[in-house]
Amino acid sequence: MDTSRHKAIASPEGKLYKTCSVYEGLSCCTNTTALRIHGDDLYKFQNVVCKKEALSPECKKYFLKDACFYECSPDLSPYLSVEEGLKRVPLCQSNCDNWFAACQNDFTCTKDWKKAMNETSTCSSADKCQTVKDKFQNAKNFCEKVWANSYEVVADSEKCLRFDTPVERKSSDWSDKNDQQETSADDCQKGSSSSSSSSVKYHIVLGGFPFVLSYYILQSKFV
Repeated sequence: MDTSRHKAIASPEGKLYKTCSVYEGLSCCTNTTALRIHGDDLYKFQNVVCKKEALSPECKKYFLKDACFYECSPDLSPYLSVEEGLKRVPLCQSNCDNWFAACQNDFTCTKDWKKAMNETSTCSSADKCQTVKDKFQNAKNFCEKVWANSYEVVADSEKCLRFDTPVERKSSDWSDKNDQQETSADDCQKGSSSSSSSSVKYHIVLGGFPFVLSYYILQSKFV
């Protein structure tokens, strides 16, 4: 991510506030950002709710997980491009289903929450106020449309990511066979052009010792 909030290099954080604490082992955010995520200035949810209601506690919990994932996770750089930002991150179906279940009875006036977060106005009487369930119809549509296609819902049996479960990095068994990628440590602010190449690192084991194998792939594969 190329924002002033993201560290240039992912590194451990001694402490991250509340929901973001799952990324203390390796994080693209500082605790200052984690604190802001839990406040009201960074994500303007008041812009998208209607009937003068705030997000329900259960729904807010999932959006906090989502925000910590975006701001702090070191696993997202393969899905970044300069032109479009974060696109089509493979989100596990069960994660999506739980997110939708937590929010389906909340009221909103828009499907495009990403755009609404960048505006100063809130829901007006001219906007159609509906439950999330009525506005988005189903879990897949909600998860993929609420942030303008930042996520792509895939089956849990496929390679996918979860909000509060960072990719395991303790094992050196990262290989083509498992089709898993490790985000390069300098990728926190790395957004490549969709037509450019990007270095991808894999852990391999040779003679009992772990090595990192790097090669280039087209960034457009992931955006």
